[in-house]
Amino acid sequence: MAAPQAGITTIAGLSPSLSGACSLPALVIAKQDPRVMPSKRVLLQSPVVVIRQPTDVDENYRPHATSPFSLKLSENSSAVTLFEGDDLQYRQLFSLPHSRLVMPRRVCQPRDVSTRQGRQLQSCELRLMDPSCASFGLQLWDSEWIRLAQQWTPWETVLYVTDCRVKYDTYRQTAVGVVSSQTVLTPNPALPAAQQLAQFARRVRAERAQQFTADEEFDVSAVKDHCSVLELEQRLLALTDVTASHVVLVPAFVTWLPLDSDRYKITKW
Repeated sequence: MAAPQAGITTIAGLSPSLSGACSLPALVIAKQDPRVMPSKRVLLQSPVVVIRQPTDVDENYRPHATSPFSLKLSENSSAVTLFEGDDLQYRQLFSLPHSRLVMPRRVCQPRDVSTRQGRQLQSCELRLMDPSCASFGLQLWDSEWIRLAQQWTPWETVLYVTDCRVKYDTYRQTAVGVVSSQTVLTPNPALPAAQQLAQFARRVRAERAQQFTADEEFDVSAVKDHCSVLELEQRLLALTDVTASHVVLVPAFVTWLPLDSDRYKITKW
């Protein structure tokens, strides 16, 4: 990276003695609601440099950083403006992963949610996959991530997920991921493993398409394997080969079925 310009400070060069007297051009890799950054290409002027305390309440679920400092902006003395200098040295950072490498197999449409406190929020779910798991849910609640997710192409856009919270969903009776203010999502990271995952996803999708075509004349009466919904979930969790195909009958009520998804096939029986 080139040497900083006169009067410009780097993240590595921050110290409390620079408070009120530094300008910092930097790449914003993630931002949360409420959004106050007009762009990801910004210049911070006259911020207050303070030492981060791990016990601070507002440090919960924040991305891990190598710098021990935080920046606080004042409406009276600080400013956030677009950086007008040469940003060539920063562009490569967009593709560097900032810890899970996954492929979105489905990006659901955002839906409006009302909280118990009367707040109106938006939620969006991603269904993720990799060679170890056929489908895993990731919930988005931040409007910025939801907006960006609509630009990702299922089965093509590789994601690098960092610091994702995992919780147990009692309604679905399974674990799900939740994007919080600690989480960073990097689309199409510059990693050889990302290219390998993309090739794997293309192969899986092609094989699924062939299976759907071959099953058009499938004889349901020939299926001898039966199980409950709970047992089916346990079998899915124990899968070691997500490309394998197996048919089983499950007596159950349908409570949710996205008709535009390629995960399901409706057969008249």
